[in-house]
Amino acid sequence: MTIIELKNGLTGAHPVSMYLMGHNIATFNLPVMGMLSDRLMNPKFAGNPSGAASPWVGSSLSAGGMSGHTHQLLQRTGSSVGQYGIRIYAGETLEVELWAKVRHGPVNLEVAVKSPSTRRPAYAKKAINIATAYWKKYSISFDIPVTDANAGFWLTLLDENGVLFIDQVHLRPAGQPHLDPKAIEAVKSLSPTILRFSLTGSLEHCRGPIHLRPPGCDFGIDEYLNLCREANITPQLLLNISDTPEAASALARYCREFYENQGLPPPHIFFQMGNEQYAAHEGSHMTGEMYVELLRVFVPPVKKEYPNSAIIGIGYPYSGAYGTRGNTPWRELVLDRATGLVDLISNHYYKGQWQETFAGQLQNAVDSVRKIKDDLLKMIADIRARNLATRIAVTEWNYWLHANNAICCNCRHPLDAIDEPMDPNHSLFVAGMLQMMAELGEHVEISNYYELLNGLSAITNYAGYYHETPVAEIFRFYRPAFPGEYVELT
Repeated sequence: MTIIELKNGLTGAHPVSMYLMGHNIATFNLPVMGMLSDRLMNPKFAGNPSGAASPWVGSSLSAGGMSGHTHQLLQRTGSSVGQYGIRIYAGETLEVELWAKVRHGPVNLEVAVKSPSTRRPAYAKKAINIATAYWKKYSISFDIPVTDANAGFWLTLLDENGVLFIDQVHLRPAGQPHLDPKAIEAVKSLSPTILRFSLTGSLEHCRGPIHLRPPGCDFGIDEYLNLCREANITPQLLLNISDTPEAASALARYCREFYENQGLPPPHIFFQMGNEQYAAHEGSHMTGEMYVELLRVFVPPVKKEYPNSAIIGIGYPYSGAYGTRGNTPWRELVLDRATGLVDLISNHYYKGQWQETFAGQLQNAVDSVRKIKDDLLKMIADIRARNLATRIAVTEWNYWLHANNAICCNCRHPLDAIDEPMDPNHSLFVAGMLQMMAELGEHVEISNYYELLNGLSAITNYAGYYHETPVAEIFRFYRPAFPGEYVELT
């Protein structure tokens, strides 16, 4: 065996940013669920108010729940709502937290954990008397006698003298907080240096008591900033630029005060101005000229509220065609007209073309890294041609073959809709990307693998099922090398 010892200060070496070991927690339903201890899918009944909220089946929804969103309505004896696909384990104790109220008179509600076989008796069941016309929390617990990966959870109205409204229902291991300790430890074990996150709703919706937040906000701004503080992760917040400049600066101010109120100096934060607004599929699609003007309006108040910050701007080459207008310039306008407003420019890369042979698929993974490198070199050339010190952030990237992008809670098993088997092709691609971005480390400062949890992810943590993919081990393998120095070996 030949041992090669590398020392700092080698001729030709360049520094490599620690922020190349970054991840994303996206704010649609599945990644947020990955942080929660809940066994139920869609526990706050987000969905179409004319019927049961998928994947729940049964009675109808109605509007006007505790957070102003939908809630479940049971109004006839025997009417019920439930879902299958619940994972339970023999010997555990599960706790039900239920927020409910009645109209007309008190009712009894049966809460049951059942076998998918309808003729088999319930694994466990209890009745709760709901007797108030205002929202109230009820809690019960079950001792689970069996292991079942497809159990059912059902709520059934036992009386005819009242109408029952259920705002939300949660099923968790007894004594667990709403954040899953296993998920928190998994994130810490990967030691990400930077974590990209955005709020599902407004700042007001994504903080405060959990039961008053709308669906999708159970992992909110406080939970995110606490995780970053506890795990020594640099925050990277994606700002909603279809909202107002005042909302963006309010979020920056909230982040600063979050630390100051704990007697801590506000750490360095990256604020990203938008996501893919160059693309015609985006709800806030715009031209490059519009984006530059937006930066002039949004960036100064954000920097004023959080001075210890860096701004990431979108660096895609062009704005997508719409109507009779073809593609129009984007990146060149940001570089030429937004000087002093952005510190980094970003791009996203999703690769993966289907090949019929295993060898062909492996070659495609390698070729995909080379194509991304070529594109990054073009970005670098555009920046250096203007003698700018702007650096690059690759804020989303992955190898995508199987997932169909049905990102919603309206699927029978939502995880299946966005699942990507992490086989050797993905592992080779991830290793190649980390190597390549280290090679370009003089220019590339941030890399955010997409996704940390649930769907195209390093880790799956979903309704009681926990699994680490080989990609997680690749990140652990490379982690000690970042930050560091890169040197070519011959």
